[in-house]
Amino acid sequence: MIYLVTALVISVVILDIKSDIHKKRTYDEDYSKVLNIKYGLLSLDEWKDKAYIVLRQNINEFNFNNSDKQTLKSQIEELLYTLLDEVKEVVEESSTLNGAIPSEVANFLRSLVIDFGVIENNIPDFADSIMAELNDPRNQNQVKSIINTKLRSILELDVPRTDLEFRSFYFELYNCTSYLECGEEIKNKLKPIEESIECKKKILYGCAALLIFIALFPQRKVDLGDIVPLTMASIGLLYAGIYYPMISVDARVSEFDFKLLGMNVEFGEQVIFYQSKSILEVVGLLISESNIDSVFVGFLILFFSVLFPISKMLLSLVFYFNRKSRVIFYIVTKLSKWSMADVFVVAIFMSFIGLRSLVKSQVLSIESGNPFIDIVATDNTSLEIGFVCFTFYCLISILMSAKIGKLPKHFS
Repeated sequence: MIYLVTALVISVVILDIKSDIHKKRTYDEDYSKVLNIKYGLLSLDEWKDKAYIVLRQNINEFNFNNSDKQTLKSQIEELLYTLLDEVKEVVEESSTLNGAIPSEVANFLRSLVIDFGVIENNIPDFADSIMAELNDPRNQNQVKSIINTKLRSILELDVPRTDLEFRSFYFELYNCTSYLECGEEIKNKLKPIEESIECKKKILYGCAALLIFIALFPQRKVDLGDIVPLTMASIGLLYAGIYYPMISVDARVSEFDFKLLGMNVEFGEQVIFYQSKSILEVVGLLISESNIDSVFVGFLILFFSVLFPISKMLLSLVFYFNRKSRVIFYIVTKLSKWSMADVFVVAIFMSFIGLRSLVKSQVLSIESGNPFIDIVATDNTSLEIGFVCFTFYCLISILMSAKIGKLPKHFS
């Protein structure tokens, strides 16, 4: 009885958790797109926005001290002297009327109209007047406004962003106005779903472990109460193993902070790479490739790790009710090892270890030793529910084959 109850709980939980896993994957994929590094650290538009904020803040907070005023006054005077010299040259060239008037006469007439000496002597007073106007807060605000407007024009901030359509879609979908706000909104939606999944996973894994523990006890006689529940649980776990995600590769820059003109510039969390695939999705990707090698590998995985195990489960039930077929008995007990499901689990696990080491080393290489730049990178690569369920399937399948081998045969 406990066999049947445990198998039923496993089947119910596997079906019940399906919607949660689908929602979680959707939110995870949206999060990886919204906070993708190409829309953050690798986005020219984002750097322009950050630079403008820093420059605008420095412009608005800028005030002249006495040293700045003296320097600026000297530069204004120098500029006025230079302009006056240029005006003199233009007047001298044009006043002779191409030689029609002698130069002495031209200079005399020019001195009656313009006295450059008086202008030159008054340049310091002109500079003081300009400085007085610049010291007026109203004029300062106007100058800062002009500079900010010009800065926006130089940075092309008023030109539509290249990722505007992408941003608008997710901003509207999650009712937010920025990437960080969207990220927080997705996290808030994810939290209850992840808690629900964790709770159901504990029930699922506990029941699967209990089923294996009970099956390990030696029994004198194998009956229908053993084979049917084990087959039911195996089919459910196999379904979860091939349909639910097996492994997630997730590399992120969780923090990027540096100083620009005395201000902190922060980008927040950035997703470098995210991918979560099930066995069926991997098979689909391989078969859809134009490369013959990929297609061949895809069909091998499909046959030995999906179709063969499913056939074995169904034949196990058939053999229990009809024990006269040597072929079915041979397939169930002898050829089951050719399903290579257990080999596939080991391969996935070893790939996970190697992949995680690779991702971790690459993520750590991003972190900078520059004291002015603070980069924190994280590797969230993990084995998912599909891998655990597939592993439990392999263990239960082995135990079931052993029990079927103990059944009395009626070969004719």
